[in-house]
This record gives sequence, C-alpha cells and structure tokens, in this order.
Amino acid sequence: MLESPDLAALPLPALADIAEWLERAALCGESSEALVAGLSERLVAADIPLSRMTAMVDTLHPVHEGSVFRWVAGESSGEEGTSTFTYDRDYDEAGWQATTYYHLDRTGLPAYRERLGPDREPALAALRSFRDDGYRDYIVVVERFEDAGSIGEMNCIYSSWMTRAPDGFSDAAIATILRLSPVLALALKCQGLHGISTTIAETYLGRNAAGQVMRGSILRGVASEIEAVLWSSDLMGFTALSEALPPAELIPFLNAYSGAQVEAIHGAGGDVLKFMGDGLLAIFPVDGDPAAACHAALGAAREARRRVAEVNRGRAEAALRTTDFYLALHLGRVYFGNIGSPDRLDFTVIGPAVNEASRIMALCGSVRRPLLMSARFAETVTGPDGTAGADLPLASVGRFALKGVSQAQHLYTLA
Repeated sequence: MLESPDLAALPLPALADIAEWLERAALCGESSEALVAGLSERLVAADIPLSRMTAMVDTLHPVHEGSVFRWVAGESSGEEGTSTFTYDRDYDEAGWQATTYYHLDRTGLPAYRERLGPDREPALAALRSFRDDGYRDYIVVVERFEDAGSIGEMNCIYSSWMTRAPDGFSDAAIATILRLSPVLALALKCQGLHGISTTIAETYLGRNAAGQVMRGSILRGVASEIEAVLWSSDLMGFTALSEALPPAELIPFLNAYSGAQVEAIHGAGGDVLKFMGDGLLAIFPVDGDPAAACHAALGAAREARRRVAEVNRGRAEAALRTTDFYLALHLGRVYFGNIGSPDRLDFTVIGPAVNEASRIMALCGSVRRPLLMSARFAETVTGPDGTAGADLPLASVGRFALKGVSQAQHLYTLA
C-alpha cells in the first residue's frame, strides 16, 4: 500500500492552482481527453517529472464497457494530445486480471507504488514492460464511489502515473498526485455522467429525440410540427413464430432482425423512435428537400433487405428459423414531441400521417407485397413529371380503404 506523505510538511508545487483549473474545466464541459492532457501538462510545468498518465473510466452503455485516456510526454495522438481507447463488454478477462488496476480491485488497496529499475524484478508482472521501456517509478490509484454515487458499472475511476526520472517521484510529487487524484476523478465522473445521460436518451428515445430532450425539451405537450418520411415495419409471420419459438430464442430472434433494420436506418440518417413488439417506427425528417428524405428512406430499405438476407443465411446455416419484414413508407406532416403523463413521457410522433403509415403497413400481407409506398411518397420520389424516378420503376398496387382514414389511398411498390 502507498502511504500518503504529510501534506502539511511538504511544499506542494502549484497544487491549488492545478486543482482549481481541473474543477473549472470540468464545470465548463471540457472533454475527458482535455482534462487528462491539461492536468498532465500542468504537473510537468510544476516540475513534477510525469512521463505518462492514464485514467480508466467505466460507463453505462449497451455496447461499450468504458474508456481509457492516456497521455504520454512528447506525444500528440489526438486533438488534446491524449490517446483514447474504448473497450467493449467482450474484453479479455485474463488480460484484465493481469493489470495493476485489478490488483487494487482484488486487494481493496486505494493505491500502490513500485520503484522500477533495470536490475529490479517488479513484484507485479504487469510492470515488467514499463520497466523495460525505461520507466523508473509507478503509482496506481483508485477512487471508489459509494453505492449512492455509482451509475451502473461506473463505481470507481482508476489512474496510473509514471516517470522516467532516474530518482523516481519525490515525496512532494507523490503527495501532489494523491491530492489531485480525487479531483481528477470527480472531473472525469462529471464528464462521464454527461455521456451516460446522452447514451441513455439516445438508446431509449432515438438520436433526434434524445438531442431535443437533452437540450431541454422535456415538458409534456412540447411538440413541433415537422415533415418527415415515416417508416413503419413489422416482421412476417411473427405471431406464429412467437408461439413456435422457445422463450429463450425469442428475444435473440427479435434482436437479430431489429438490429439489421436499425443499422440500415441510422446509416441513411433516419431515427428509430419506437419498438412495438416486432414492429418498428422510424422517421427521416425533411431538411428542405422532401425527395432527399424519400430517397434516403428507400436506400435504408434496400440496405435493410440486404442485412436481413445476411441474417437469414446465418440463421439457416445454424438451423434456426428465419423471416423477413413488411415495410410501409409514407411522407407527411406530424407532431414530434412529448406525449404522456406529467412524470412519464414518450418523445414520439403523432398525427394522421402516423396512422396512415401503420394502416398501409398492415396491408402488406394481404396484398403480398413486402414494400408499400403511399401516393405522396411515390410522387415525391419520381418528381412531378415522373422523370426523377426513371431509374426507380414503381408499380401501382391499387386503391385501398384504410381503417380510420376517410379517403382511399393509392399505393405503390417497386416494380
């Protein structure tokens, strides 16, 4: 265990100024990269022979486990002079257990120091490579959070500090590092919580809706009228499949097909708003040119078909059940905003166009077409004289009465 030197007995170089900079930088929203680089550079300027500094922060994310921010003297890997690495949930557990961070986790120690030298064999095997790279002193610190201060797996922040100076860190340097470590952890936690808030909003609301909520649009009834392409899709034969599939296979089945569609939609600039069992609602907001939004949606539809075909090939090879999806594309004006009770809201789209898209999609099975387009969508894609869609042959499916819609709709599909 690393004992902290007596702070009162040591002249700590620029400690107050550096701590104040960290606090203000975090309050101003500086990035984690900038915080790590700025702190490291200020320590060097205060004659602390820091050669390398690393901070590791877990997060709350459906894919990523956390991030590592690394500053090395004389290197400039990013905008802030800091390299950033993101690790996913399928990380190498054996590799993690070989780290000094895991040593603190296993032993419960708050910090650990080891002097390194060419003729010294480190007590921790993980430090051999640092010794061979010329580092002569190593400190690792963990700032743990209580349960009330933890968010998901973000329950602590690790940092490591190294120097190539032959004499290692002085007592004053160690005292400074140990005193600034909790300030750095608080600053990184502040930035991490902002990232977690954004991730949660985007994961459960969609990217566009999340952006509006994070900017303050959180009151019930706050909505704006927008024009958008509406994507309404449903898996083919899902009712029968859900009865036939074992419960343990049902969610992976849904995830496989939903994931294929979502990746295609996001790749074309669309925004997924809602999953309704096996159904999916997405929008492609019109930004000046309705035809551009329609073409983006059609591009996403083609890409989704390609991805679903890949899913089907893989599942067929594994002797698993396969399916495809029905899709309706419609262009209309909708209200986009908060709907619900005062303390339980859904940020979504409402309006006649949403209902029409849903009703059109419901016709796909009965007319045996995997894709149906409304007349307004089809006319926008082809242009007023039809020439804009010369390379996009459309075929009329006929006029249909839609449940709850006053006028019959002329529907189209790809020829």
